[in-house]
Amino acid sequence: MSKITDKQVVLIKTTVSSKAKQLGINPIDAQNEVKKLAAQLHEHDNNIMSIKDVDSDLFEALLESIDGALNSLAQPFNLLRSVKFSDAEIESIPPKEFDFKTKQEWGFDKNTKWGDLPLETRRQFARHYGKNDVAYVSWASAFDIVQKLYPDMDYEIEKFNGLPYQDLGELGAFVWTSITINNKKRTMWLPIMDSSHNPLRNKPYTVTKKGKDKSNYEVTYQAFTAFDINKTIMRCLVKNLAMFGLGLYVYRGEDMPNVELEQIIFTELSQPQQLQQSISKEQSDNFINQITDLQAQFLPQRKLSEVGKEFIGFINFKYGLQIQSSKEIPASLFEEINSNIENLFKEAFGV
Repeated sequence: MSKITDKQVVLIKTTVSSKAKQLGINPIDAQNEVKKLAAQLHEHDNNIMSIKDVDSDLFEALLESIDGALNSLAQPFNLLRSVKFSDAEIESIPPKEFDFKTKQEWGFDKNTKWGDLPLETRRQFARHYGKNDVAYVSWASAFDIVQKLYPDMDYEIEKFNGLPYQDLGELGAFVWTSITINNKKRTMWLPIMDSSHNPLRNKPYTVTKKGKDKSNYEVTYQAFTAFDINKTIMRCLVKNLAMFGLGLYVYRGEDMPNVELEQIIFTELSQPQQLQQSISKEQSDNFINQITDLQAQFLPQRKLSEVGKEFIGFINFKYGLQIQSSKEIPASLFEEINSNIENLFKEAFGV
């Protein structure tokens, strides 16, 4: 029997690429699924070393198998991404300005609690007073949904010298978690913080801040406790689930304080896999200019730096990357991302 033709091989590659983009699968993961399929075929026929060696009569069946494999791979993302939480299930910390006086000014009942307000109202209130409204899904709500959909879901809390956190001295401390759904494992990290999202250390420390009158004053942060560690682990697991799509839209609106600290530590600790050589400075500058124009057009009320960080985070999720800036975009993906940048931007920010 004749083998599949070069034209059919190209069609397979095009189908895999298109399907991966449609389902939001990392292209590398999609290619690996095809390789696994070839390996399974090899077990039955030693002459099949790759997809190219498959008989042409089996071409249609092969396409169906690939389609099924990619659908199975994407299932956690599609189901979990479609879950919408009620505003009551999305928690956030009330700013100190949320008091009796401002409740009256905003027309709230005096007995109104922060969690009673719609999420968008909480965001508007926080931004009105120059605050970052860091919203996150309740861990109980998140795990209840995932365990119903995927009873075999498993998670791990990474240990460091027997402790459930990584102590980095003056830089603070991190917890790391991993979640596995349908044999797909993803890892997440989160710094240990206080209720105002200031990084905590293993002992008290004092920092100097500048007040509204431009005078300096000192603030002392206490050492983290077992309560802080436990709270951070649970929030990290929920953030970990967002890597599978659950509640991701909540994080798209998140303006995380002290994100620079998280980025510095992560850059030191991680060694992201590079698919190919990164893009040139000219390509990076062009990418940044486009983001600048899109931010001015669709999100003029937001800071460009915040929009840029959130968009890079969305690119990481969309393509399964771990980059920190546009300079690190793999050359193999740049043309696809750059040519579709406006649609990606609209998808990321819901505009």
